[in-house]
Amino acid sequence: MGTDTFVSILLEGITKYSGILLSTRDKYLKQLKGFNIIGSIPEDFCLDRTNSSTYWIKESSDWLTIPNYNFPKRKVYDVSTHIDYTASGMEAT
Repeated sequence: MGTDTFVSILLEGITKYSGILLSTRDKYLKQLKGFNIIGSIPEDFCLDRTNSSTYWIKESSDWLTIPNYNFPKRKVYDVSTHIDYTASGMEAT
């Protein structure tokens, strides 16, 4: 594992395998992304569905000394409003 190695993992998996608390995990992921140390492709979160987000370590030449918190964030949906759910015709009537 090194720079530009892509890893897909659930946020819950990060907590489970590392043992860090949810609040600590979120705090440090925000900092790692803010300083451009890791990149991410966040998967939207939908109740009753689980999708993994993708993370990778960036080249040290890309790292920032001042954080930029304008990075992609996952969206949270209720299953009844998720596009896959409504497109399949399974929405409640």
